[in-house]
Amino acid sequence: MGGRDSLRKLVSTQKHWMLFGIFAVTIFVKCVLFHYFCFHTIILSGLWKAPFDAFVFYLPKLIVAILLASFVFLTKRSEWTIGLSLAIDLWCISNLMYHNANDLLIDVPAMLMASNLKGFESSLSAFFSWSYLWFVVITGLLWAVTWRVGKVERRSGKWYWIW
Repeated sequence: MGGRDSLRKLVSTQKHWMLFGIFAVTIFVKCVLFHYFCFHTIILSGLWKAPFDAFVFYLPKLIVAILLASFVFLTKRSEWTIGLSLAIDLWCISNLMYHNANDLLIDVPAMLMASNLKGFESSLSAFFSWSYLWFVVITGLLWAVTWRVGKVERRSGKWYWIW
C-alpha cells in the first residue's frame, strides 16, 4: 500500500508541474500578444543583434507568467487556472479597447468610471477588434489540454504523456 500511495503522490506532483508549465507558457504568450496588439512591436530579430534589449523585453513577461502560473500549486485544481486565464483575457481585451479609444492604459480612475458606461455598447464595440479573440482561443486550448490531462489521469490512474 505504501508504494501505491507514493506513486499517486508522484503522479499528482507531475500533473501539477505539467499544468504549471502549460499555464506559464499560455500566460507568456498572452503577455507578448497583448504587447503586440497594444504597441505593435515585438522583438524577434533583435535576439542576435541586441540580446540585452530582447532580455529586457521578455524578462518581465516571463516573471509575470511564472508568478501567475504558480497559482496551480495553490489551488490544486485545474478549473481555477481556467478561471484565472479568463480573467486575464477580460483584463487584456478591456485594456486594449480602452487603449484604442484613448491611447492610454486603464488606470484606477478609469476603472471607477465603469458605472457610467450604460448605453454606450455601440461606442465600445467600435473599438473591439476580432483579433482580440486570440486570447479566448488560447484559453480554449488551455482548457482542452487540462481536460485531456485530467481525462488520462482518471482513466488510467497512471501518468503518461497527455496524448
